[in-house]
Amino acid sequence: MQQSLQATHRLRQSIARAAAALAATGADLPGRQEIEGLLAAAQQASALMDSMAQSDQDLSITCDPNGEVTSISAGCLATLGYEPMELAEGEYRRLVHPDDYATLRESLYNALSGTASTNVEGRFRHKDGTFVWLEWTITPLADGAGAYGIGRDITMYKQYERLLRESEQLYRALFEYSPDGVFTLDFEGNVITMNPACTQISGYQPHELIGQSLEQLLMPEHQAHAVAILHTVMQGEAQNFESAIHHRDGRVLYLHATLVPLVLEGTVVGVYGVVRDITERKHAEERLAHMAFHDPLTGLANRTLFIGRLDQLVTENVSNQPSFAILYLDLDDFKIVNDSLGHRTGDLLLVEAARRLKSCVSAGDTVARLGGDEFTVILEGTQDTDDAIAATHRILRELTRPYDIDGHKMVVTPSVGVVMGNQGDDAKELLRYADIAMYKAKQNGKARYEAFTPVMYNHVLQRLQLETDLRRAIEHREFRVLYQPIVELGTGEIVGVEALIRWEDPEHGVISPAQFIPLAEETGLILPIGRFVLEEACRQGRKWQETHPNLMVSVNLSARQFREPFLAEEIVQVLQETDMPPTLLQLEITESILMQESATTQETLRHLKALGIQLAMDDFGTGYSSLSYLKRFPIDVLKIDRSFVDGLGENPEDTALVRTVIQLAKALNLTVTGEGVETAEQIAQLRAMECERGQGYFFARPLTPKAIDELLVNGRNW
Repeated sequence: MQQSLQATHRLRQSIARAAAALAATGADLPGRQEIEGLLAAAQQASALMDSMAQSDQDLSITCDPNGEVTSISAGCLATLGYEPMELAEGEYRRLVHPDDYATLRESLYNALSGTASTNVEGRFRHKDGTFVWLEWTITPLADGAGAYGIGRDITMYKQYERLLRESEQLYRALFEYSPDGVFTLDFEGNVITMNPACTQISGYQPHELIGQSLEQLLMPEHQAHAVAILHTVMQGEAQNFESAIHHRDGRVLYLHATLVPLVLEGTVVGVYGVVRDITERKHAEERLAHMAFHDPLTGLANRTLFIGRLDQLVTENVSNQPSFAILYLDLDDFKIVNDSLGHRTGDLLLVEAARRLKSCVSAGDTVARLGGDEFTVILEGTQDTDDAIAATHRILRELTRPYDIDGHKMVVTPSVGVVMGNQGDDAKELLRYADIAMYKAKQNGKARYEAFTPVMYNHVLQRLQLETDLRRAIEHREFRVLYQPIVELGTGEIVGVEALIRWEDPEHGVISPAQFIPLAEETGLILPIGRFVLEEACRQGRKWQETHPNLMVSVNLSARQFREPFLAEEIVQVLQETDMPPTLLQLEITESILMQESATTQETLRHLKALGIQLAMDDFGTGYSSLSYLKRFPIDVLKIDRSFVDGLGENPEDTALVRTVIQLAKALNLTVTGEGVETAEQIAQLRAMECERGQGYFFARPLTPKAIDELLVNGRNW
């Protein structure tokens, strides 16, 4: 009985350990369902053992000196499922399991030979075909009369022992072969056991860890939290947490730990723990976090991190005094590098520019790349604009130094906008002001800085309002086209007109093209505006040509329009819709268009020329004038800019220049038109130089179609 009580206690311990192991192990443990079934069976067996211990039946047999069974109790027969009359004397032997027969027979013969009581176990066949375990105490009878045995049914105990062995084997397998670290702690939190995975994870041998407290093994900053966790577990509540230790080689290991209370007979006697190495996951999380807040190309802070830091500084600046400055940088003409040398070279240039930029500021300052070639800097501890400008000068010097990228030597300059931290209410407003100042620096020549002023913001607001009004004007067709006569100087007759757009705003009246055309170019609104002018001019020109069949209509094309891939097709469509003869349409282009010298430019010009459309180079002499343009491109008319015509007869240099251009044009069979003619002296000079045509206020200002009709009908000559 004492042995059974010890086995019962061992089973309860095994059940407690197995339950704790399952609670601490992930759901993905192989065979978990089987282990849970075994654990439930063991718990049921334990309950049955407690019940059985209180209800042993009276089992007895007697044997003669030859070992033959002479009597068997009714309780014994009932245990085996038989009635008293169902078995004859000779049939008792066949009830014994063949594997146990020899052992039982030996114990019986020992008793018959006079040996004191012996205990023996064996299996006996039940009437239903199963086997029942019986434990016998066999005692010799006096005077060699035989032996008798007192027995009890130990079937449940045998099942109990089997479950105990299997539970211990499963627990040992779980402990020894788990890829996770498994350990147990005593009630004071000291390590008392650990599996091989603990060594693999930490690098420490068992003797180096056993006896150590969990608190001491963790990083100092995690110890207080671990103590609180352990206290909660000791109260009977399982806990999960993350912590870190030093590997034996010195590196930091991040661990996920599960601690489960080890409960025996209702009392927490220790802690069962499982740890998993999550160092790679932590590093991956750190990399993801870095990627979320840093530019992948340069490693600088990105917009999110920059705005967050700026927001923090604005919030902390309760005194509203300058304590930091923001710089907004853009690399001038960076697109040329990408287009000419490729994006790889452009990326390498950005990386080098970022390195130089970071070297110009303090370690505590924030340097960010917002995207493309735009960078921002927060200069902390900057007390006034002078401090910020001094830092900006350092940046300009450093970033303007020549670059050697992939064997390509180049100079790329930055334009910088500067704003102080107390000039805006929040991060986005400050960034907007710095951006405005940067664009002001670009407008003023690039490779320089501008400090933000409220006047700049007012200009931006005006520009924004102008763009809004311009879009509305396009939608409501608030534009009208005026026409300025082009006069044949030899005869004084009108031979053509130039179409000039005017914007009649209902609130502000007539707005000069000088105010809205540059904005239209920048925003792309010049495309619908240019289409409108072309359609109106061709429609009106077709009407005039009914009475003046040789009247030429001249229309300006912007550089933005010329970049459109289907420009020629669009012009053909307009000519067809208005029934305008192509030979009476003249398109005026600027030198900037010819400077592109792309295959598209040349193809478009050839296409237009093939249609019979005349091409005029407008404002000749004001751009990067190159005589090679006149040779390479199919130009028909050369228009001398008014800035040179103004000086005719007064400025010898202008007079000589105009004379040279006219002579050159004649040599190339080009027609020359002098623009901006305002005086009779200028007319006389142009005629003396044999300039064919003139245009300007001397003849007429831009006029309505009706006014042009009157001039044509009256046959006005100059």
